[in-house]
Amino acid sequence: IEIGVLAVTAEIIDSRYAVSSFGSTKGIISLFSRTLISSGAIGGITASGELIPSESTTRWHSSGKSKQTRLKYSDRKLVYFDHSSKIKKPHHIVNPVGKQNTIDPISLMLWFLIERDESELCAGDLLILDGFRMSELNFLKRIDKPGEIICIGVLRRVSGFKNAEMKKEPIEFEVNYFKDDKKEFFLSEFKIETFFGKITV
Repeated sequence: IEIGVLAVTAEIIDSRYAVSSFGSTKGIISLFSRTLISSGAIGGITASGELIPSESTTRWHSSGKSKQTRLKYSDRKLVYFDHSSKIKKPHHIVNPVGKQNTIDPISLMLWFLIERDESELCAGDLLILDGFRMSELNFLKRIDKPGEIICIGVLRRVSGFKNAEMKKEPIEFEVNYFKDDKKEFFLSEFKIETFFGKITV
């Protein structure tokens, strides 16, 4: 079933990037909770495609209430984190400020969409920090098919999760790249296991 829509817009000019997204629940899910999520991030990008975030903001609007988080970075280090009241839970990271070499979830969307050489697909490890929780992204396997490359990976919980969640197996995901008429590969599908079941974007 369709549970929502997600639109992502990104721009890279010279060594700088900007990415924004808008998502909303749809169908059966929206009958229980109509949720709108808007987010944006800016930062730098290296010649090898590494993203260095400068700032990111995410806003949720659900049941007539709005919430927000904001992160700022300097020299690859998180130097500021602000959030609406009542979002933070006892199991969340006490103070994420000072964490180094992480990427925010909004910039992560662009990281998956960046054009790469075929040899660069299914490679790279990332630490993802939303301010409350930190996870590590790892690729485990690459499957080459005619005109298609499939990347299999996992998200490992690092900190900020409930004890019961920390004991669970890593979250599996699958990224599908297809070759277009110009013989270039582009991201076509992203699949990930969630408490809803497998979600396909």
